[in-house]
Amino acid sequence: MEYLKIYNRIVERATNRDVLGYVEKHHIIPKCLGGDNKKSNIVSLTAKEHYICHKLLCEIYPNESKLKYAFWRMCNVANNEYQERNYKVSAMVYSRIKSEIRLITSKRTKNYSVEMRKLIGEKVSKKLKGRPSGKKGISKPEHSEWTKENNPFRGKTHSEEVKQRISEANKKPKTEETKRKLSEANKGKKPGNMVKVQIDEIIYESLSDASIKTGINLSTLRNRIKSKNVKYVNYKIYESAK
Repeated sequence: MEYLKIYNRIVERATNRDVLGYVEKHHIIPKCLGGDNKKSNIVSLTAKEHYICHKLLCEIYPNESKLKYAFWRMCNVANNEYQERNYKVSAMVYSRIKSEIRLITSKRTKNYSVEMRKLIGEKVSKKLKGRPSGKKGISKPEHSEWTKENNPFRGKTHSEEVKQRISEANKKPKTEETKRKLSEANKGKKPGNMVKVQIDEIIYESLSDASIKTGINLSTLRNRIKSKNVKYVNYKIYESAK
């Protein structure tokens, strides 16, 4: 695909028009590639065009990490008073850019000194100051609300194709190595999958048994049992098994 030609076409079209309504400013030549803040290097794009342009720049310059970070931020931004998000980030694109960012970060921080790591920790701590915290097993309403508002997957849904792939992946038999790792990870823990489960008036011998017989994904079953939503009041741990 001719990414540069598509990019230039979007920029050229935007340069020769007047946009009514919401727009976002975009550097035609990114600053990390030598671009400046001059009027000739800035164009007004719709939010969707802006997103597409940053996605294209990642393809045109695959080795420029700053462009990937810029695109990563666009994938995670939620609507606020300064931005109107009217584009949809697919699960596949989100997963891909997240993996690339993780790899870039890993390579960059590999040789950090103890002092540098400490400095980064202090900066992160300062940035998160005031953010409501939550601890496992303790209900924190303000933390739950903050998480909902700032969830990067908010407003997104998996496509049917992705759902199918997840379903098929969950059905694949586990390798002996995977079984060994799971066994070690769960050593000393209560076997949650072995507790009896009651759905409506039917009692199943375990979570796995209920998952197989109902066709409901194991993690979905766990979430429904834990949920306080009245929709799932009929999903519960069988009393005598507690």
